[in-house]
Amino acid sequence: VFVSRNLRDTGYAKRVGSDGAHLKLTVYQEGGRHSIPAIAFGAGDILDTIKGEIFHAAYHIEANEWNGKRTLQLQIKDIKVER
Repeated sequence: VFVSRNLRDTGYAKRVGSDGAHLKLTVYQEGGRHSIPAIAFGAGDILDTIKGEIFHAAYHIEANEWNGKRTLQLQIKDIKVER
C-alpha cells in the first residue's frame, strides 16, 4: 500500500456503478505535471467532499483492462481531505 499527499482531482471525477457507489477520478499531485486514473470502490458519496480540495490517499497500483486496452490505475483504499 502506498500513500500520496497533496493530491487533487482533475475536475472530472464521477460516481460510477449501477448505484453510483464507486468513485472514478484522475488525480495529480499538487505541483506535478502528470496525472493518473484512479478508482475508489464504495466511495461515491465523497465526490462533493473532494471537489476542489487537496487530499491524501492510500492506494495500491493495479492493471485495468477495458475494451482490450490495459492501463495502470490507482485503487484507492482511503482518502483524507486536507482542511
